[in-house]
Amino acid sequence: MGDTKTPLNVNDSDLFPGMKEFPKEHQGATEMMFFLIRCSVGMFLKRNLPTPSLFDGMWNKLTTSMVPLDSKDLELEDLETMFRTKYLAGFDSAIPWHFMCNHAAKAIIAVMRLVAHSAKYREVDPADIPPAEKDLLLDLSLEVVTLQNYAYTTKEMKGFIWHINAHFQWKAFICLVGLLCYHTATPKIDIAWQQIKLVYDFHPNFAKEEARRALPVAVGTLTLKAWEAYIAARGVPDCGEPFYIKILRNQRTKASNTHRKESSPPTLPQPHVLETNSADPNTGIGACTTSVDPSVGMEWDASFMTQLDQMQLPIFSWDNLQHMEWAEWDNLLMDFQG
Repeated sequence: MGDTKTPLNVNDSDLFPGMKEFPKEHQGATEMMFFLIRCSVGMFLKRNLPTPSLFDGMWNKLTTSMVPLDSKDLELEDLETMFRTKYLAGFDSAIPWHFMCNHAAKAIIAVMRLVAHSAKYREVDPADIPPAEKDLLLDLSLEVVTLQNYAYTTKEMKGFIWHINAHFQWKAFICLVGLLCYHTATPKIDIAWQQIKLVYDFHPNFAKEEARRALPVAVGTLTLKAWEAYIAARGVPDCGEPFYIKILRNQRTKASNTHRKESSPPTLPQPHVLETNSADPNTGIGACTTSVDPSVGMEWDASFMTQLDQMQLPIFSWDNLQHMEWAEWDNLLMDFQG
């Protein structure tokens, strides 16, 4: 709404007392690039907003039907090119700050593509989405979830985990899990479930600190429905069911059998991430071999399950959860963030 200019793409060392004119901007990585990447996203989203339009938060430009999807894709490609040439040119992956900014730029573009492509199905039952579109949405949501998980599996990102935690991509995870209720034969099915396991590995608070909030409870229930579809089509894996599946099912069984008064859940420390990394830095594939440090007792394992004996989930009658439209999920998300 204002006319304040964005900061220059410079380093602190370019500024000094008594300077008479602005320093020359750098073309490439600087100490300001993370902030400027975020500024660029804000300017991109507010540029050419349709008038009049229904306010839908900062995503209006990507969710509006008044802009063709092909045009959105082209503009996102331009934005991605601008990131690479203006802010990330010459970045050094050995420098954690550079590594994080490059990773963040990839994740931002992936999230925006997913928002743009899923917008047209906001009021459509997921079962009615055309197969080709389901495949595309699965690829996009898997990319977002993989990029987020990758941040937990590399030592360069260890100092920025607090920021990753604060911006968990609920919509991408919901989209991925929801689509797996129908995708049981896709070539990427095993990769998708590896990434879902990592999400639960890195977020044990889904079962504890936030277990009584409607959004994570609904997401856990949706995860179970997707898993049931998986084993119905392919059977239980040779290694057995993951512990997070057993815990989610155990919680819901208890919730349906008893109405004991709930006690306040314990406060958990942040996950400690092992620094081993066998993942491809571009795709994150292979990261499933890395998990939270078991020495701090944060795994979704048998001992973790015993810690939940005194916790009870609220009872929700969401038998058709996988058929919920995006507008209903948005309501849960807004309530959770509020």
